[in-house]
Amino acid sequence: MIKKYETSSRTVAAALALSMTFTAAFTLAGPIAAQTVQGDNDVEVGLELPNGQKFFGNIDPNTRRATAIVNGEILTGTDVEHRLSLLLAIQNASPTEEEKKQLRTQILANLIDETLQIQEAKANEIEVSRSDLASRVERRSQEIFRRPISELPTYLKEIGSSQDSFIRLIEGQIAWSRLLARNVRVNVSEQEVNAILEKLKADKGKTEYRVSEIYLSFNQQTQQEVIETSKKILQSLQQGGNFQSLAQRFSEATTSAKGGDLGFVKPEVLPASMAQALTTLDVGQLVTVPVPGGLSILLLTDKKQILTTDARDSILSLKQISVNIPRDAEQAIIATTIEDFNSKTRGIKGCGQVEEVAASLNGEVGSNPNLVARQLPPGLQEAMLSLQVGQTTQVFRDVNGVTVFILCGRDQPKEAKLPTFDEIMVPLENERIDRRASIYLRDLRRDAIIEYN
Repeated sequence: MIKKYETSSRTVAAALALSMTFTAAFTLAGPIAAQTVQGDNDVEVGLELPNGQKFFGNIDPNTRRATAIVNGEILTGTDVEHRLSLLLAIQNASPTEEEKKQLRTQILANLIDETLQIQEAKANEIEVSRSDLASRVERRSQEIFRRPISELPTYLKEIGSSQDSFIRLIEGQIAWSRLLARNVRVNVSEQEVNAILEKLKADKGKTEYRVSEIYLSFNQQTQQEVIETSKKILQSLQQGGNFQSLAQRFSEATTSAKGGDLGFVKPEVLPASMAQALTTLDVGQLVTVPVPGGLSILLLTDKKQILTTDARDSILSLKQISVNIPRDAEQAIIATTIEDFNSKTRGIKGCGQVEEVAASLNGEVGSNPNLVARQLPPGLQEAMLSLQVGQTTQVFRDVNGVTVFILCGRDQPKEAKLPTFDEIMVPLENERIDRRASIYLRDLRRDAIIEYN
């Protein structure tokens, strides 16, 4: 249990700052389905693939340097390295050198997409003003890094990134969202929403599972190789590997764009092998199951009963105190810091003392007054729901230092009731906008002139 806390505490710190997962900023939103997305007017034309192919010349994509020119705009290896360092800092990840090589490939693809998005926005006369960009960058600096904007350039340089890379990321998000708001229109009918509401009434009390997947396809010739690959992925996950990152790199389902997240699903909509496996798992557990055409590595991230009150829907008001410990610090200094942290935080009596104690430790204070309990890692959910207001959790240690959480308030969950018409319609609209956005971006890629060096 303690190990689970240790690997999750910094993720929780980000959640406390904003109650969001910033990883999505590096990926493209895609539909929640393990199928290829087709546009409304798309016509699939079969390809005549040659047999006994022979390539002319020596083509080895693995030797390609991580640089590209996108419609005349240059992306350098430095751009890739800066974005990689930014991603690793946000995710608090420490991948191997081999994993970094694979990440660079994905990051280059993301940078190309980001460039296409910004170029398309400008072509549609959508400009991101300096004031808008500065305001958003300052807010993100506080939310993600818990640092004022004045400290951002130095911090990003220390981690091997740059302010330009961070600003570029934010600019791409703003430009793309404004472009979609102008150019993408979707429609959800009243009949569709009413049908969903009726289905919810019929399913009240049934269990839904939130599951993430890494899907690997194989045929008779590749089956053994893929099975060995799945074992290595599973081993990496069991040793603390990031499921989202591995799903983005290895999964062949379109859910890979969202880190493998299928959302909440009912067992009956899944293949029988997946449905059966999910009913035997506890939250946080992994399993590999055979599925049509291959196999899937599943992670059960949550489960709930439809239209049933759940304590994990409580709204928590939390504060945290964190003290960073340099990775190269001497063991004696580390031990003294932890002992001092334990001693001073153990005596906290309510959230009114948090700032005072943090100051005595030269620590940082984070807070979130409206965090849904189920957004926390499973082990921390259990710990928080067992606390009384004003009490602290145990101290958590990770590679960056030590952290403790203080419960400042808890609002019990409201009685479960049928969602409103708008609460059904808005997510449906967003899902369809995501689908159209994927098609839009695919078309931009198709029409782009991209030179790789």
